[in-house]
Amino acid sequence: MATPEFTLAEFDAALDAVGIEEGDVVIVHSSILHLGLLSDCNPRQMSDRLIDTFVDRLGASGTLTGLAPCYDYSNNAAPFDTRTSSVAKEIGVFNAALAARVDAERSANPVFSLAGIGAAVSEICVGSNASAFGAGSAWDHAVKLGAKVVMLGASFQRFTLVRYIEQLAGVPYLFVKLFRTPISRNGVELDMPVTALLRYAHMPLEYDLSRFETRLSDLGLVRTTELGGGAVSAIPAKKAVDAGIEALNEDLHYFLRVPPKYPDGELPVK
Repeated sequence: MATPEFTLAEFDAALDAVGIEEGDVVIVHSSILHLGLLSDCNPRQMSDRLIDTFVDRLGASGTLTGLAPCYDYSNNAAPFDTRTSSVAKEIGVFNAALAARVDAERSANPVFSLAGIGAAVSEICVGSNASAFGAGSAWDHAVKLGAKVVMLGASFQRFTLVRYIEQLAGVPYLFVKLFRTPISRNGVELDMPVTALLRYAHMPLEYDLSRFETRLSDLGLVRTTELGGGAVSAIPAKKAVDAGIEALNEDLHYFLRVPPKYPDGELPVK
């Protein structure tokens, strides 16, 4: 079977179809291989061509960001620098290319970092603290700026904004961890606490966001269009947060396939 292809014009039309406009703040989750190949383009140049098209659509007043974590920090206690630390391969080549731009900024939380370019990137990525999702975090700034989350060939199961919602709701099956490994920006160490919302090692969880995706769709918050061999979707972050909080108020384990088993005498049960 031939690999699907699409053109830059079709990509720009897809962004238009899902409501991406000049001046928007965007958070991208990408899996561009699920879209196929960009016509008449070396695959190694594909991410940069797509980023350029995004930037042209957003204009000088817009901002393009994407998830850019460095899991070596949490897994191997490797010091993190916002400029030089690599983006985890699992996140995809588009986001890595975005973080590598010479004019890009990257937020200080290594585990759930955002990186991007554009008018509001200093506020989101430099003006934030090193919390993953707490008040003053990069995600918090982006949500309050009215960000739209764009799923670029990526499954809704990768909708990381769920963690921001879980922190706001105070779900009991996750905990906030404090990290001691140093962080820096362009070689200058940052004096700020690094915290991230994580799973308990003794309490397995299995996420299933299909109900939430349906809920957002039923509320008219998901705009989707086909592109190449996949799809592009856009979701307004603040409205998704409100819907997620409402869902967790109805069912504390709404984002999970089944509620976890809380062992007696072990955190979070006491």
